Amino acid sequence: TYAELAAEARRIAALLRQLGLGRGEHVGVVGHHTPGTVAGAHGALLAGVTYVPLDPRWPPARSRHVLAAVRARVVIAAASDLPWLRDTPGIQHVITPDDTASAGEDWRQATTVLWDGITRAEDPAEAAGFNLSGGQVTAGEVEHYARHVAGLVAESAPGTVLEIGFGSGLLLRELSTSVSMLSGIDPAPAAVADADQWAATADIFADFVTGFADEVGTLLPGPYDTVLLASTAQFFPSQEYFRRVLRAVAGVLSPGGTAVLAELIPPAAAPVDGLLEVDPALFDTLDGKLWDRAEIRRRDPADWSPVLGSRYDVLLQRSAAPAPPAEEILDSPADQPQTHTAWDIAGLPDHPVPDPPGPADTAYVIFTSGSTGTPKGVRVGHRSLVNLVQWIHADYRLGPGDQGLQVVSFTFDLSIFDLTGVLSSGAALRLLPGDLLGEPAEVARTLESEPITYWNSAPAALGWALPFLKPGTGRLRLVFLSGDWIPLTMPDEVRAFAPGALCVSLGGATETTVWSNDYRIGAVDPGWASVPYGRPMPNSRYYILDDQHQQAPVGVSGDMYIGGTCLAEGYHDDPERTAEAFIPDTISGDGLMYRTGDRGAWGADGELVFLGRVDHQVKIRGFRVELGEIESVISRNARVRAVAVVPVPAGGDRQLFAFYVADPDGPDDAELRESCQQELPPYMVPSEIVRLGVMPLTGNGKVDRASLQNQARDEISRRPS
Repeated sequence: TYAELAAEARRIAALLRQLGLGRGEHVGVVGHHTPGTVAGAHGALLAGVTYVPLDPRWPPARSRHVLAAVRARVVIAAASDLPWLRDTPGIQHVITPDDTASAGEDWRQATTVLWDGITRAEDPAEAAGFNLSGGQVTAGEVEHYARHVAGLVAESAPGTVLEIGFGSGLLLRELSTSVSMLSGIDPAPAAVADADQWAATADIFADFVTGFADEVGTLLPGPYDTVLLASTAQFFPSQEYFRRVLRAVAGVLSPGGTAVLAELIPPAAAPVDGLLEVDPALFDTLDGKLWDRAEIRRRDPADWSPVLGSRYDVLLQRSAAPAPPAEEILDSPADQPQTHTAWDIAGLPDHPVPDPPGPADTAYVIFTSGSTGTPKGVRVGHRSLVNLVQWIHADYRLGPGDQGLQVVSFTFDLSIFDLTGVLSSGAALRLLPGDLLGEPAEVARTLESEPITYWNSAPAALGWALPFLKPGTGRLRLVFLSGDWIPLTMPDEVRAFAPGALCVSLGGATETTVWSNDYRIGAVDPGWASVPYGRPMPNSRYYILDDQHQQAPVGVSGDMYIGGTCLAEGYHDDPERTAEAFIPDTISGDGLMYRTGDRGAWGADGELVFLGRVDHQVKIRGFRVELGEIESVISRNARVRAVAVVPVPAGGDRQLFAFYVADPDGPDDAELRESCQQELPPYMVPSEIVRLGVMPLTGNGKVDRASLQNQARDEISRRPS
């Protein structure tokens, strides 16, 4: 619900503030299609921290480049991202809002019930935590195990020992004759009651409490000479919880004290599912300020049964420095980033965030591909973002009766409106798991079976799903298409599926805050070269300028520039590139205007006509060719679903390859070549016209032209010389 989302976002905002983040700071958000990503993005915006989305499909090197560029110290991510984040310089904290398995209330309640029953089991092996899934360890082996662990503890000759997870008291009894004081913490009240009764009967000085391993710093602050975890870590819910416990243990150990970790299960050695395996390499990554050394003890298989012989023990020596307070250990950055799970977030206050961001603050930075091969970050402020949201709300009336299907990557700026515009209108946002977004049949099933009324993507992404949609079964009422050419056949195909749908062509650039113009597509004129670009949004200005930076007459093509409130702040940490792209608005004399790199013209009806990208213009045999014009001719065939034309160097010149996707009864290559020859000059007719089963798309749902160029090069290389 909106109330739950708002509460979660406020708690994440509170955590970000608690970690020292505020205005001028950036937080990376790995964009998994989960509620945690949505709440994390909103939490960043509420805290006034700049939201920087990362794609989980990116190579780690690209994500690290982005995080380093914005000097991020905190990342909101999934537990699955932790391996590469641990190796990312500068990251001090990782927030995992979707990680509810790590020590959440459900796990704690289940653990309490489980061990209350196990502790009093008649079988001594089962009572000690063995044989929970079938008998393998004998009573004699349990006695051997107890003597072995007691020997590990005795090596440091401790006076005071704390056992975490003492269960049936097997090791307490083994240690009671060699130490001056025993303490223990266990989640099972029955175990604590039995231990208290045993200590009173045996007249032993002891202190036992009910609690979980990560609460030891609060419930039994120590200090202790030795802390023992024996057959305990394997029942922890996650690696991150294990790390958290080790930090808590460091806080209750005396300087120079020893933590004995017995019965750890190495990778791929757990006899049953659900037991935590700990890679010995983990101990190479512990905080050097807390631990002096880790001694790993392998077991001699000859001395043990196969099950217990595969396990290992670790002796951790606490550094000689005095232990800082437990809360300081948990909050301070270590050599590895500290993880904050859903359980940590749930314990934070749900209060409005003080000193919220204002119009002049930066809302987000989105990194797009740069011409140099290095991603460039576009900085967008809250003022222009609010201007966008207010425009769409006023003109298209999204509201509580709507539900949007979120299908684009969170690193594609179309997602910004899904996160902010949809979720400030009262509409619902449906998140498909990331692995299903690449399955057009699954996307189509969702559109048919669920009350989805709003769609927002590049045309090619919708084109993937259209062949799987049954006519008349859809409830879409609003379809936003932007970021690439819209096939002239697509609006009618959408309306065949959802007769009441309004298709809207939107344009703009990341540098102009997602969209800055729109056109409501009614009846499609077969004579159109492309769908009209439309009119500027409120508080924006569009110019078509000639080579002298003068306004071109109606109907005359020129370069497209945009000015007004919609403009981004510029490129992150790149004043030179910002000055090149955002130049003084010499037409209105008010502020700046953005050089889009697009070609366009004004129509006599006051509508903009988009003529393609400047970088999609190529020279063929000395003639300037606009690739979009060729694509327009091919796409006029009603049975063609998608088309892309790419230039490829060949024989000292360039050749044009046209790739297309068509209906099963669609045109063949010869038919399309004939259409091109009838409407285009010879130098614009593609050398090759290639039919594909599916058009390759980028992560943003646009046609992957680089992939097509590689395919074209392969075709050329296979030609006989």
